[in-house]
Amino acid sequence: MSAKLSRCFRCGSTELQTRSVEELVRQGPYVAALRVDADVCAQCGERYLGREDVTTIEDVRRRLERGELEGFRVTGELLEPVGALR
Repeated sequence: MSAKLSRCFRCGSTELQTRSVEELVRQGPYVAALRVDADVCAQCGERYLGREDVTTIEDVRRRLERGELEGFRVTGELLEPVGALR
């Protein structure tokens, strides 16, 4: 994170901690899980990502949209409920 926040914009708490978080990028039939560092509010859980991580997420979204899956590995299948489960 390049600029350090002093308080949470959502709840106003000053308790922000840098943590490794998982960001899910959904595009079409694909979901990519990315691990990034973020400042996380200890009170409400709001996440603040660095500019580089946002750029990476946008790049991954564009690649998934074009179906460019090189560099990704399949780790499972996403299951969606149908019928009575919805």
